[in-house]
Amino acid sequence: MRHTHVNLGLRRTVAVAVAVAVAVAYLAAAVSVSADAGDRLRARASVIGGESASFPDFPFVVAVAGRGSKLPDGHTCGASRVAADAVVTAAHCVDGTPLDLVAGRERLSSTGGVRLTVVETDLHPRYSPGGGYDVAILRTARDLPGTTVRLGRRDDGLGIVGSRARVLGWGLISQQPDRASDVLMRADVRVQPEAKCEETYPELFDSATMLCAAGGEDGRRTDACRGDSGGPLVTTTSPPTLVGIVAGGTGRCGDPAEPTSYTRASAVREFIAKQIARPATPDPPAGWRPSSGRSPGVAVRCHRRLCRVRIAVPTHLGVIAGVSVGVRRRGGACLGSGRCPRFQRSVGATRAGSARWIASVRVPIGIIRITASARDRNGGLVGVPAWVRVAVAG
Repeated sequence: MRHTHVNLGLRRTVAVAVAVAVAVAYLAAAVSVSADAGDRLRARASVIGGESASFPDFPFVVAVAGRGSKLPDGHTCGASRVAADAVVTAAHCVDGTPLDLVAGRERLSSTGGVRLTVVETDLHPRYSPGGGYDVAILRTARDLPGTTVRLGRRDDGLGIVGSRARVLGWGLISQQPDRASDVLMRADVRVQPEAKCEETYPELFDSATMLCAAGGEDGRRTDACRGDSGGPLVTTTSPPTLVGIVAGGTGRCGDPAEPTSYTRASAVREFIAKQIARPATPDPPAGWRPSSGRSPGVAVRCHRRLCRVRIAVPTHLGVIAGVSVGVRRRGGACLGSGRCPRFQRSVGATRAGSARWIASVRVPIGIIRITASARDRNGGLVGVPAWVRVAVAG
């Protein structure tokens, strides 16, 4: 039976580009899957049929919440600590809305642990809404408590059909009515044949980067559900190893006939490793001054390696749910002599008026392309993707 794949985040928006009519080449990145189909793939994400989990047993689990929101209502997704100041989550959890990370806390409504602001967001360069590579790295200015989770490798033999795995999160624990958990939950599921997800989510399930899992063992309808997006799927061994990142399902949580899809940790291991080990930006060449750039709808001014981006979204585009700013430098696009590695980053913009958004983003030196991206409340594409180019000196 054909179903729609839905994100399992409590706030569902799909990244789309807005634009600035300067370089339409970016249009090639537009997603061919309909917004409705992508939304179906991501609709389900919270632990159904599980039991409470202890933070000391899973010290790498982190909650993603709206900036300054009241918990547990403000919780949107889960995440896993992969570095002292970084977590991995689902890319569809990042929609341009300012975010916080809550770590060291089993009960979201408690005051334990820490709550830190997300200062940087890095989306996988091959991510497409509703498709594969649904992964992002979120960074904080200070270290998070807890430990990092071990990342699965391709040669680990993890994610084999029939193997047992454990999903964790603060998502829905009931759908009649919808009721999210204030306490960290865990539930065991079994990895399913890829064909099961390919049949459930035709044209959306990518077997190269995703795995399929469902519960239903011993009569228990265990599953991830809405609110668990971005959270970890780990081995049942101690210490756990990250096998997958919750992506989405049909929305019918706990139905063993309708499995949940996960991004394979081994498929995005290289991306995660590169982001958390990103080398310091080299000093700029002497003589360069702050750079600025402008095009219809977007104005950028950079001082040192901090760029301030102002976006004006045309009112005829309708209600905008969120705006993000992408930064990209191609390899070799350095100022002066020498070559630079490729660089890509995305951060959320903050609403500054009915049609105005602003964002600040740290960038490396070089020839930088800055793109404004927007989403409507239904996750549909808005505007024409484009970008403005500036020379950042530091």
